[in-house]
Amino acid sequence: GLGLLADHLKSGSLEPGARILERLRAHLDADRRSLEVEQAEMAVRLARYLQAPEPSIHPELTSQAQDYVERLSFVDWARSRLAGSTTHPGLQAAYSRLLTEVLGRREISNQSFADALRSWHEGGASNRELLVGEEFLPVVLAPLLKHHRVLLVVLDGCGLSSLRELFPSLE
Repeated sequence: GLGLLADHLKSGSLEPGARILERLRAHLDADRRSLEVEQAEMAVRLARYLQAPEPSIHPELTSQAQDYVERLSFVDWARSRLAGSTTHPGLQAAYSRLLTEVLGRREISNQSFADALRSWHEGGASNRELLVGEEFLPVVLAPLLKHHRVLLVVLDGCGLSSLRELFPSLE
């Protein structure tokens, strides 16, 4: 199963790879090999990302931040789960090629985001849809404290892509 998945990922044929992933999930040994199944899921997610047409990049920071929340944070999560993730030689080569292609596409988005952030900052950073960290307490937390008890947990350095991994355990 994993060798076939590697072959399909290398060739770029997504649908057969997705069908192999479904067979891996249904395999009797899938619970014991859940990490490998998760990595295969992430590889298929990245392959789908590469096959989808890249949406036009909006110059506004708010649009790019929303795109990251809705789409690109999942891509970054998948990238982090695949980096150096397997000892299977065929899969390692396929994952490495996939990660290289995804990185190339992500770097374009990253540069555009950096340009939008610079423009936003130079323009006075006045958009109320985005908050800088210093504004969180007076704008968000203080009004809540007037009516509710609040526990604030700060995950310093935790990006949204990493937080995606934690979400299921918080429910």
